[in-house]
Amino acid sequence: MATGGDGREAPEAEGGAAAPPAAPLRPAPALEGASVVSRLLFTWAYPLLKLGRTRPLLESDLPALLEADTSAYNRRYFEELWEGEKERTRARTGRWKGPASAAVPAAAPPLIPRLDRAVFVDYFRQTWDAQAWLVLSMAARLGQSLSLGLLIEQFSAGSDARMGYAWAGCLVGTGLVFLVAKQSQFFATIRKGMTMRLGLLAAIYSKSLRLGASSIPSGRVVNLASNDVERYQTASALVVYFIYAPLEAAVVLAVGITVVGGAFAAGFGLLLLFLPVQFHLARRFASLRSGTATVTDGRVGLVGQAVQGCRVMKMHGWEGSFGGRIAEVRAQEMGRIVAASRYRSINEAIQFSYAAVVAAVTFSVHVWAGGELTSRMVFTAFSLIYILQMSLVKIFSQSVMYLSECYVSSRRIQTFLETPELRRPGRRSGTRRGGDGDGRGRRWIHPSN
Repeated sequence: MATGGDGREAPEAEGGAAAPPAAPLRPAPALEGASVVSRLLFTWAYPLLKLGRTRPLLESDLPALLEADTSAYNRRYFEELWEGEKERTRARTGRWKGPASAAVPAAAPPLIPRLDRAVFVDYFRQTWDAQAWLVLSMAARLGQSLSLGLLIEQFSAGSDARMGYAWAGCLVGTGLVFLVAKQSQFFATIRKGMTMRLGLLAAIYSKSLRLGASSIPSGRVVNLASNDVERYQTASALVVYFIYAPLEAAVVLAVGITVVGGAFAAGFGLLLLFLPVQFHLARRFASLRSGTATVTDGRVGLVGQAVQGCRVMKMHGWEGSFGGRIAEVRAQEMGRIVAASRYRSINEAIQFSYAAVVAAVTFSVHVWAGGELTSRMVFTAFSLIYILQMSLVKIFSQSVMYLSECYVSSRRIQTFLETPELRRPGRRSGTRRGGDGDGRGRRWIHPSN
C-alpha cells in the first residue's frame, strides 16, 4: 500500500500502481444553510475568516461550491440562454408587425440574435433582489439627507430637545439601513457578474475544443478569455444604476424643490448640461475599447508566434524583426490606452467639480431671487447634491462606460461563438467515420446548420 502525504494509506490500482489521490472532503457551503440575519450581516463567512487568522488555509478548508456557482452549471445556463436568443429571433423572423390593412412584404429582413441583448435582459431578470435592495438604499439615503437638515434645525434657540434626539435616531437608523441594503445589493450583483464570467469563460473553452487549429488565432482566444469576459464582472455592480439612477435623480429633484425652492432646479439643470458630455465620452470609450482589443489580439498573437517559433527565429536571425513588429504593435496599443485614460481623467474631473459648481449656482440663484439661506436648507441641499454627484454623475456615467465596453466584448464573443466548427460527417456515438486519422474527410459546418 502506498502512503499519502497525510500519513494515510492510499489504495492501490491494478498492477500495483498507486491510485490517484481522492479529492479532499470539503465542508458544506456556508451560504446554503445561512439564516436571514447571517445573510444580511455576512456572518456566514466569519468561521472561514477566523480559521484563516489562526493558520494558513488548506484546500480542504475551503467549502464546497453551490451548484449555481459551478463552472459546469453556468456553462449550461449560458448555452441555453444563447440558444434561447437564437430561437427567439428565428421565431420572430418574417413576422409582420405592420397594420392589418397594409400589404405584407414578401420577405421581411431576418432578425439577428444579439448576445448583449440576451445577457442584459437576463441580468435584470436574475437580479430582482438586488434591485429591491438598491431601491431601499436610495430611500434610506434620502431619509438621511432630510434627517440631517431637521437635526441641524434643532440646534437653534427654542427648539425641542426631544425632537433633536428623534431626528438623530432617524439619522442613525437610516444609516444602518443604507449600510445593510447597499452591501446586500453589491454582493448580489457581484455574484451575478461572477457567474456570468464563469459561464462565458466555460463556453469559450468549450467552443475552442470544437474548432480547428487554424480556424482562429490563439492570441484572440486568450484575449477573449482574459480581458473580454472580465468586463462583465466589472460592470455587474453598476449596471443596475443605468435604470435606477435617473429615477433617483427625479425624486431628488422633487425633494430639493420642496426644501430649497426653485433654485434647486437651476442647479439640477446644470447637471443636464454635463450628461451629453459624459455620453460622448462613453461613445469614445467604446470606440477606443474596440480598437484596443483588436490591436491586443494582434500583439498577443505575435508574442505567441515568437515564443512557439523561438528556435527558428534565432536560427534565421529574425529576433530584431520580430521585436520591431511587437514594439510597433505595442506602441499602437499604448496610444489607444493613453487616449482612453485621457478621456477617463476628463470624466473624473467633471465628477469631482460637479458638487461645488452646482451648490454655488443653487445658492446664488436662491439669494438673487430674494431667498434666505438657513442651516437646514444648506445642509439638506448639500446632501442632495452629493447624492446626485454619486449616483447620476459618477456611478451612472461609469455604468454607461462599462455598458459600452460590455457591448464591444459581447460582439467579439458572439463573433467567436458563431465561428464555423470542424466536425466529422457521419460520426455517431464515438465512431470514427468520414475521415482517417490525419484529419482528411472533414468539412466545415456552421453551428446554425
